[in-house]
Amino acid sequence: MKTKNLCRTQSPGMTCLCLCAMAITARAAVLEVPDAYPTVQAAIDAADPNDTIRVAPGTYYVNLDMRGKAVILTSHDPTNPDIVVQTILDGSQPTDPNNGSVITCWSGETGATRITGFTIRGGTGRPETVFPPGFGWEGTGGGGVYCRGASPTITDNVFNGCSTTYAGAAIYCYLESSPVIRNNRFEDNFAHAYGGAVWARFNSLPIIENNRFERNSCEVLGGALYLGNQSHARVVANLFSRNVSTRLNAGAIYYFVQSNPTIAGNVFYANLALITGSAIHGEGSSAAKIVNNTFVANQLTNPSSATATIAVFDASLISNNIVTDSIGGGIQNASDGQATIRNNNLWNNLSGNYVGAQATDLTGVDGNISADPEIGTMLPDPFRIVELYYDSPCRDTGNSADAAVLATDFDGDVRIHDAAVDMGAQEYAVLSVPGEYTTIQGAVDDAASGDRILVDKGLYEEHIDFLGKNLVLRSLNPLDPNCVAATIIDGRRLDRCLTLDKGESKPTTIAGLTIRNGFASQELYGVDGYGGGIYISDDGGANVLYNHIHHNTSYRYGGGIDTRHRTDTLIAHNLIEHNDTSHFLGGGVHVGVHANVVIRDNIIRYNRTDGIGSQGGGIYVFNFSDVHIVNNQILYNESPTGGGIYAWNMIGKIENNIIRGNFASKEGGGMSLNQYHATNELPLSIKNNIIDGNVSAGESGAIHFRRGNPLCSLTHNTMVGNRNASWSAALSLGILSDFEIANNVISDSPDGLGIRVLSNPDSELIAEPNIHHNLIWNNAGGPIGGELVDLPEPAANRLLDPNFIRDGAWVTADPNDPQSNQWLPGDYRIGWLSPCRDGGATTGRATTSDITGAPRPAFSLPDIGAYELQFVDLDASGSFDVLDAVKLAENWSTPGTASPFDFNDDSLVNYIDFAFILQGQPK
Repeated sequence: MKTKNLCRTQSPGMTCLCLCAMAITARAAVLEVPDAYPTVQAAIDAADPNDTIRVAPGTYYVNLDMRGKAVILTSHDPTNPDIVVQTILDGSQPTDPNNGSVITCWSGETGATRITGFTIRGGTGRPETVFPPGFGWEGTGGGGVYCRGASPTITDNVFNGCSTTYAGAAIYCYLESSPVIRNNRFEDNFAHAYGGAVWARFNSLPIIENNRFERNSCEVLGGALYLGNQSHARVVANLFSRNVSTRLNAGAIYYFVQSNPTIAGNVFYANLALITGSAIHGEGSSAAKIVNNTFVANQLTNPSSATATIAVFDASLISNNIVTDSIGGGIQNASDGQATIRNNNLWNNLSGNYVGAQATDLTGVDGNISADPEIGTMLPDPFRIVELYYDSPCRDTGNSADAAVLATDFDGDVRIHDAAVDMGAQEYAVLSVPGEYTTIQGAVDDAASGDRILVDKGLYEEHIDFLGKNLVLRSLNPLDPNCVAATIIDGRRLDRCLTLDKGESKPTTIAGLTIRNGFASQELYGVDGYGGGIYISDDGGANVLYNHIHHNTSYRYGGGIDTRHRTDTLIAHNLIEHNDTSHFLGGGVHVGVHANVVIRDNIIRYNRTDGIGSQGGGIYVFNFSDVHIVNNQILYNESPTGGGIYAWNMIGKIENNIIRGNFASKEGGGMSLNQYHATNELPLSIKNNIIDGNVSAGESGAIHFRRGNPLCSLTHNTMVGNRNASWSAALSLGILSDFEIANNVISDSPDGLGIRVLSNPDSELIAEPNIHHNLIWNNAGGPIGGELVDLPEPAANRLLDPNFIRDGAWVTADPNDPQSNQWLPGDYRIGWLSPCRDGGATTGRATTSDITGAPRPAFSLPDIGAYELQFVDLDASGSFDVLDAVKLAENWSTPGTASPFDFNDDSLVNYIDFAFILQGQPK
């Protein structure tokens, strides 16, 4: 609870100072939930004005009342998406059926009441009680936040899965409620009537800026927003994507009855309405300003020559917009000519650009044009979306006076860069290669930090130095493999491709490029020869995204990428292959000391290291770096030690990867790990990985732990078919390896033990691993060896066939060549009768999801291995039974997809199969 300051003083002056200090202390109090207060509501009730209520990650089933208090209700870090997604306010379990809102503000809350940094979900709203029954307002509103006569500040939240029977599934603004709604995500919310995400009515003036509205829906009007009765909202720089009005109009925004919203600088993509206004519908003597928006591929269920993306029945201003590729018309002006329509570009709209009873083709009139807008595709963060290209006809052709409602564009760039404002949500603010610059380096030389360099398809034989500037360097479409393949930076084996060695840091981004034939030689860069493809030096960082990085070489460190000491780097969605270090560490990726690096969703294959002491064919991680290696495919890499991965004193996680076919000439075919400082805090989690078909010519086909510490854990991995030429083990543990090894499958090593435990014979240091609840099967040398001749906890470790859906196998391609063995991977999901099912331990380090993201446990206990069996109790009876089997047969048809329930292999789960399911027949 809050501590009160009980000072004693001897003079009036000192008393005054003490009272002021007490007041300041009270204002600055931080109330921790659940450490100091067991519930969020208890903390709100105890809070004084200006207090902060800080909520730890977790799920809280709440229906909160802010009590009119000027307090900050926050997660531990509203700017960290991981914290936001883990800090959940869930309104799905109200004790009062009339109070299903997650948060209620109805006591005059002002902008000093702040709600920030939460996932807000499951709310069902409150009934509106101001009007009598039969007035037409029956139902609930405000599933997420209910505001009546209140204007809180709502920022940096995710509103997900809220639903109401009337209006405003996520936020309800009623009777002069004017909240600031900024930097939130609204996803998959549903209102039975109006406003799938936000509803505002009766002199409510919300500020709705920089939000993402995706897949929200309603049945009648306003798939995302409904604004009515003098609600002059400011709707600026939002993304409206795939919102739906299923039974009437306005897929994204509906406004009416003397509401004059400003709708400016937004992007509308693939929204859907039944009749008209696939993006916007306005009526009722209103006068909106619809300015500098971009509308792409919005759709009408029933398109006709009288229906459109923007449908106005009033005197609105429609200016500086791009409306393209609509299923339906572009603009429907049904206001007897009252609407002002100027300086727009309407192009390729199915039912025509100008439609409806008052339609007049305005192309060529008042600055309106009809030409291919030359805009980019919809791209995710951190890329700009629907960006204008160099030759776009929308550049400098807007009405600058109308754009005065905007200071910046959709991404925060200054509006009006050149002679006049551009049409659309984005101002052209890039350096174009080769449009404006013949070389990438020329664009870099001219650029300032924060600029973007957009590279068209072509071959650029360059060595590029970022010169200390934080730039975005990308192809036209990083998500298109054909575009990536055709946008090539080639070092010609003469020099490194990309150098960031002068303090560059995020948001520096390198994306959508082919980076090849770089060479960091000893002659150019001294004995160390860092980073053949990309070099990021000490204290720097970058986002490296969606690139193809191949055939680069460094003399010692990081053939493909070298991210050095204390760097902060994201390496994601890249194909990193055929890179090498000729003498030392990290053929694909090298990570230096005390770095903070995320390596996720990449394919890292056919990379190698060579030379005495070389380590980490795919990835090398060095001292005290916090590295997350997640969701990668690490395949067929080669090194003397750690064919796939080598880590020395790594902090972080190696999770949800496929580590397959890697080779080590000494030890650790899949990976080799040395947590050398065994007494230091070096937590390392290795879980939910498939580690199969790796080979070591010495020790440990799958994993070699030279040392480990109690903060390491090896859980829920599936290790199959790993080979050890020295007949050692699939998994080998060295001195001080006293960590948890639980819930793993270790099977089918054709020439070695399952686990080998070995201490240092020349010291008193011994290995004492905690080995329990593993399944160890069919390893040629037996389940365990070295210093342990018997498995500890024999009842908890199983020596049984895991009963995979399909086993992996080593095959000989050429009977005359014993070296031609090839690994054919299996399908390591498990059947109903597998001994892995419910065979795992629920420990402090057990996972809550499997390699696919499916929840653990599916039944009473977690399964052993990377996969959790996903039979579902569909009828909520508490067990999987005949009714569930019938439901599976009826509902789970997945043509072309292998299923653990498809017992007769016809690519369907049907009645033929459910009899086998009920009998517990293994697949």
